[in-house]
Amino acid sequence: MVIISPATARTMGVTLCWSLAVAYGFFIFNDGTVGIPCLWKTLFGLDCLGCGLTRAWALLLHGDLVTAAHTNWLIFPALALFLRHSYIYTFRTCNFLI
Repeated sequence: MVIISPATARTMGVTLCWSLAVAYGFFIFNDGTVGIPCLWKTLFGLDCLGCGLTRAWALLLHGDLVTAAHTNWLIFPALALFLRHSYIYTFRTCNFLI
């Protein structure tokens, strides 16, 4: 039986979630026909801060930076937080990578 430390399990969970997000981003259509509907926009008819973030992520993965920025400019701070989070939980909490 293999015992996994909580830090390793957390890192594996974060890696799995982001891998699924990247895979989803590669398979989403750029015209917005595939995606998760926004509950806030459905209920109130107004865009929330996260509206278009999935489409912007997909556009960013496809290399279309300008359209990603026009879709939702918060993709770039979200990307910076993702890279920071990935660095911290990959290189600082997993001793086997150092």
